[in-house]
Amino acid sequence: LAGIPYDCLFIEDIHSENDLQKYDCLIFGQCKYVAEENYRSLVAGLEKYMEKGGNVILDGGLGFFDEDAKERDHTELDNLFNIIYEGFKGNSGFRLRIADNSHFITKQFENRKYVTQHLVNGLHIQQFQDQGDVLLVLTDEKKSYPFLSSKTSDKNRIVLVNDFSTWSGVPSFFRNRP
Repeated sequence: LAGIPYDCLFIEDIHSENDLQKYDCLIFGQCKYVAEENYRSLVAGLEKYMEKGGNVILDGGLGFFDEDAKERDHTELDNLFNIIYEGFKGNSGFRLRIADNSHFITKQFENRKYVTQHLVNGLHIQQFQDQGDVLLVLTDEKKSYPFLSSKTSDKNRIVLVNDFSTWSGVPSFFRNRP
C-alpha cells in the first residue's frame, strides 16, 4: 500500500548460496523458532549478508528455539548482531515512552512523552551489547528497558524492536485497561 516493493522470504531462503544483497533490509518478525536443519544455513547466509553491508530489523528473538521448542545456543546470531537477550521484563504497569526524538522515527514526538497505554504484559528484551541509540523505552518510571533501538556501523544498520508484533503492537490498545 505504501508503494515499497518487497519479497516475502522463508527462513529456508536465507543461506549463503542465495544472493541476499539485492535486499536493502531483511526484516525478521518473531522468528524465534527455526528448524535445526535450517539453523546453520541461516547463520551462514546472514554472516555473508552482513559482511557485504546488509541491514536488519529484528522484532523479537531470532532462532532461539528449534522446531521442538527446545532452546538452542544462539550466541552466533547474537554476536553477529552485537546483541544480548535480557529476558522477559515488565508487566501491565509498563508503557512505551520516547527516549530520544533526534531520530527520524521519533522526531515528531516530545522526549519523555508516552506513546502507548499500559501494556497487557512485559516484553522479551534484547539490546545492543554496547548500547546503540535507544529511541523508545519500556518503563514504569522506576525501571526502564530498551524497546526500539538502532545501531549504525560502517557497513550495517540494525534495528531492534522488542515484541512489537506480540504484546506491544497495535492490538495491545484494545486489550489494555483504560
